[in-house]
Amino acid sequence: MVSYSLVFEYCYFCPFHQLFFENIKYVQNIILYSANHFFLPTARQPRNCKDLLCLGQTITGIYKIYPDQDSNGVTVRCDMDTNGGGWTVFQRRVDGSVDFYRKWADYKSGFGNANTEYWLGLDNIHKLTAQGNVTLRVDLITPGPPQRSAYASYSSFAVGNETRSYVLRLAGYSGDAGDSFTYHSGMMFTTQDKDNDQLSNNCAVS
Repeated sequence: MVSYSLVFEYCYFCPFHQLFFENIKYVQNIILYSANHFFLPTARQPRNCKDLLCLGQTITGIYKIYPDQDSNGVTVRCDMDTNGGGWTVFQRRVDGSVDFYRKWADYKSGFGNANTEYWLGLDNIHKLTAQGNVTLRVDLITPGPPQRSAYASYSSFAVGNETRSYVLRLAGYSGDAGDSFTYHSGMMFTTQDKDNDQLSNNCAVS
């Protein structure tokens, strides 16, 4: 059995296999989207995958979005199929090909490949969640056989900026995977080289 490290590295998180399935092997997707967007004028760059959906992009795949309209953009995977589409995937883990046991700088800027496994970066996630009302969806899939799946959704989701240590805020759980996140609302991000947790030791060190 393979269980991957914590999804956000917010402290007091348990590995997903303890929270959802006894025998879970792969955490496939963690996806978010902004829920209050309207059709954008063509002169503006798409800020997220929801904007791309509104602009007529309906195929799940790799796109460029511009969370900060002054930036050069960032490459992401957009899920245009799940629950109406328009989901910006900010973490994807499918086969263990990317090492997620990393330091603060990597989690800040992002790493991996949107075609396989990747983390979009805390700065980008902060910009996405600062755009308005944002919903978080977590999809979990075991490899099987038999393949099993579950999801958790949160109607309110935000990540603070670096000055606030990317503090997590979320509420409004629904789904069938169990609520493993609400308890951690208000927690700051912790990595192996930057300890922001409330424990006597560093919860991100394995």
